Amino acid sequence: MEISKFLRWRTALALALVALVALAVTACGGSSSSSSSGGSTAPASEEEGEEGGSTTASTESTGGGEQAEFFLGEVEHLDAGLPTFEGEGKVGFSIYTGAVPHWTQQDIPDLETCLETYAPNVGIATSDPKAEAELQTQQVSSMLTEGITALLLAPVSSTPTTIMQDAKQNEVPVIAYVNPIEEAEEGEVVAMIGDGPEPAGEAQAKWVLEQHYPKGTEIALINGDLATQYAQKMQEAQLKILQPAIDSGELKLVAKVGSKNWEGAEAEKEANAILVAHPNVKVIITGGDFLATGIIEALKTEDKVGKVDIIGLEGSAAGLQQILLGEQKATVIKSSHKEMAVGCVAVISTLNGEEPPKSVFNETWENNTAPIPFRNTEVATVEKATMDKAFEWQIVSEEEVCKGLPSSVGPPCS
Repeated sequence: MEISKFLRWRTALALALVALVALAVTACGGSSSSSSSGGSTAPASEEEGEEGGSTTASTESTGGGEQAEFFLGEVEHLDAGLPTFEGEGKVGFSIYTGAVPHWTQQDIPDLETCLETYAPNVGIATSDPKAEAELQTQQVSSMLTEGITALLLAPVSSTPTTIMQDAKQNEVPVIAYVNPIEEAEEGEVVAMIGDGPEPAGEAQAKWVLEQHYPKGTEIALINGDLATQYAQKMQEAQLKILQPAIDSGELKLVAKVGSKNWEGAEAEKEANAILVAHPNVKVIITGGDFLATGIIEALKTEDKVGKVDIIGLEGSAAGLQQILLGEQKATVIKSSHKEMAVGCVAVISTLNGEEPPKSVFNETWENNTAPIPFRNTEVATVEKATMDKAFEWQIVSEEEVCKGLPSSVGPPCS
């Protein structure tokens, strides 16, 4: 059989299996769950332990046939010859879900689809460290005890020394996802996907500069939880671009704060305090569209919605609705599907005992660490007139964005 025909057949079969699982789940009123052997099931409501230990992810969240089809298309675009892995095992995925929707709506379901298609006898275990480095260390230790055979890690700390040592001792390869790992020894990290929040933070700041605000315009940064590496690096990236304009007096930075636990309510509190102390603030950069929602609530109390420009991050349905309603000005997007497609190639290659293909991992990451095969993630800034990009990248659908909105908001809802 020709390779291209085989790949189309394999993709079709995988999508059919996803649909059958979803149908069975609906019919039975429950959900199946991947296990280390890939054959047994467990309740979807399996809880974390008192220490926030790992949980087994449910295939119920597989995101539907359209999402799976788009994702598998991205994988095949990257590596049409990606071999299947016929062995057994379990992939650990340690990722801070928090209030960020795409982790559970896209990244985890896409990884499940990856394994169902390319490693059907391999299960998945996920854990949420809740932005606590010590908790993440405990959770990964539990995963290693469970016998995971590969670890996809979005590190809370940029130097997860204990995790790296434990993984090395257990001969479990580590793949860095979204957040960079620093001070790793050569070979400890087999691949890295995306360079975290830096491109997004830089894009937000560049958008602000492109608006050519009047000299002395007051600007505030309300990022995510500054106890996390992601929020810290995002703020650093924003300031790197903005600093010359701040130093020259073109912009006046009046606040740079974080939102505890990445919660919109915390962003609202911070915005309220800023509006009291600096009533003339005209621009707010924030670490997520869901944080922008809280900021908008604060602006409502001061009758300043639409009078303060907000740029967010993610391109969620709520964020794009806020843009259509004139409450938010712009957002920076990246495709989690494209990001996890790269992760899929890394995971399957690693399970097969192969190095990640250089055709996919076409760069080397060497920032404060030994060289790591690396693939960057594309970002784009969208406003009301350019939000079609979010639909093209399957970040969200037009139907989701237009739900509950009047046609008077304009395209795509008119």
